[in-house]
Amino acid sequence: MTVPAAIPANEKQRLRQLHELMVLDSAPEPLFDTLARTAAEFCGAAAGLVTLIDAQRQWFKANHGLPGANETPRDTSFCAHAILDDALLHVPDATRDARFAGNPLVTGAPHIRFYAAAPLTLPEGERVGTLCVVDFQAGQLTPAQARMLEQLGRMAVQALVMRRDLLVRAVSMRGQYEQALAERENFLRTVTDNLPVRIGYIDKSRRYQFVNRAQAERFDQRPDEVLGQRPRALLKRAPDPAVSARVDAALTGQPQRFEFDDALDDGQVRRIDCQLIPHLDAEQRVQGLFTTGVDITARAESERALRLQTATLGSVAELIPAIVAVLDAHGRYRFVNGAFERWHGKPRTDIIGRTMHALLGAPEFDPVKPWIARALAGESVHFELHFPERTHAQHLAVDYIPLRLENGALDGFVAVGQDITQHRQEARRLLGLSQRDALTGLLNRAGLQDWLTFQQLHGDAAQLGLLCIDLDRFKPVNDQHGHPVGDALLQRFAERLRGLVRPTDAVVRMGGDEFAVLLPGVRDANALGTVANKVLMAAHRPFEIGTLALQIGASVGTALGLDPERGWDELLARADAMLYRAKGEGRGRAAMAPAMPRAASAVQRGP
Repeated sequence: MTVPAAIPANEKQRLRQLHELMVLDSAPEPLFDTLARTAAEFCGAAAGLVTLIDAQRQWFKANHGLPGANETPRDTSFCAHAILDDALLHVPDATRDARFAGNPLVTGAPHIRFYAAAPLTLPEGERVGTLCVVDFQAGQLTPAQARMLEQLGRMAVQALVMRRDLLVRAVSMRGQYEQALAERENFLRTVTDNLPVRIGYIDKSRRYQFVNRAQAERFDQRPDEVLGQRPRALLKRAPDPAVSARVDAALTGQPQRFEFDDALDDGQVRRIDCQLIPHLDAEQRVQGLFTTGVDITARAESERALRLQTATLGSVAELIPAIVAVLDAHGRYRFVNGAFERWHGKPRTDIIGRTMHALLGAPEFDPVKPWIARALAGESVHFELHFPERTHAQHLAVDYIPLRLENGALDGFVAVGQDITQHRQEARRLLGLSQRDALTGLLNRAGLQDWLTFQQLHGDAAQLGLLCIDLDRFKPVNDQHGHPVGDALLQRFAERLRGLVRPTDAVVRMGGDEFAVLLPGVRDANALGTVANKVLMAAHRPFEIGTLALQIGASVGTALGLDPERGWDELLARADAMLYRAKGEGRGRAAMAPAMPRAASAVQRGP
């Protein structure tokens, strides 16, 4: 029996926001296809989809792995459940989930078993669809795969919003069409260049029409140097005949997935998991092929090592860095490895035969007690533990895997703990890169949104000050001295801005020669005016770029107080209006918007 998802409380507004995206029933687009394909590949799933939930249907903007499917009824949609919450929806085995066990997509073709989805939440808060992965075998996401799925989901949201904005601009300002295309291409390159995957597109004449940074670096080239060239010409050795045969097959319309050893020029050999996906036109004629390559050298080496050491599993348990323990059905330790001993600081002779509660004590045992109960009930569970007091291995990923006798009776469980501290740190680093302007290192618009969200939750909106800054006489610098000099000047000005404000303030490059500074905790307009004057002086001082001494200036518009009901756009509009006033009055000056009344910007809180 199908269990339809509940209708969201904000369904009317959600559908309005969905339709304003102007994406339903649009043609396939490489960016969304790439996101769906990359999500499936990273998660080890058979299919990846970018889905949008309309009033009566679920429509696929991108479909990798489920050929011939464009949409499904909303009543049978897994994704209609996923949009009910901001959290990632993870269904390891649909046949064991009451919501989906009777779903015709589970009981019949395509026989879905595993499903995971990151909701696509617009900046306005409406969840309009998902980036999801599907497989036909039960499975489980690793923490790294879950984080990557969520990150790719955020990229899909950014792509949808940018696509909507570009369409609006194209309709209203046709003259900016070429610039909009360039922005979209730059966004696609930003997305693909920050993925640890080789991505390319080869046309039917076997010439590269697109490569990301990772693919270009394989040939020791820049992406623009690779375009128009054939792979055979870029390699410094004879091509692998087996790989060439796969390319030939893909160009006849046959998708290919295979592994091969890639011999690099420095002597290294990397194991690559490669996919070749034919690009077909409306008449099903091959126009080219998409290529992806994931370096699986570490995984391949681990698999070979495990195969070789199966006969000595006990020794392997002592050598691997994971914390391993085996407990019986009564929760008593049967086996622990050396890593477990080192973690707890006790020899195994003091551990074997004791219960987990006796070894850990209540403070550590109580948080894991529910997970133990689920494992002893026959469920494989995965969770994370945080140990802030430790100097290393602060984040631990833990798996409890049930043990069964030959007759199926439960006989305890295996506990495995993995140190994922570096993965957490790397995830934070990648998130930071996605929120920074590549030229100046300042926050970009994505970083600004996160900063504003935090301030609205934890700060006083009435005391949020904004400076909108536009450089004067910057265009002649580019015209007379070239863009490299202009870029260097923007970097120097960004450094000066950072030096003027507090660590808690946000300095943002809005685009081109436009900047913004947001200052929380500003009590009156005089303080904001003081910072504006410092900005004017900093912009007026000459900039020494090489042998050049460049004189520019700046105009500043300021506004104080963010109204939570009107939001960021209203504060920006007030400051922007003041910026235009400053320019109209002769540039090189600041103009201040009237402060909002305290009552208008105060956040209403319950008792």
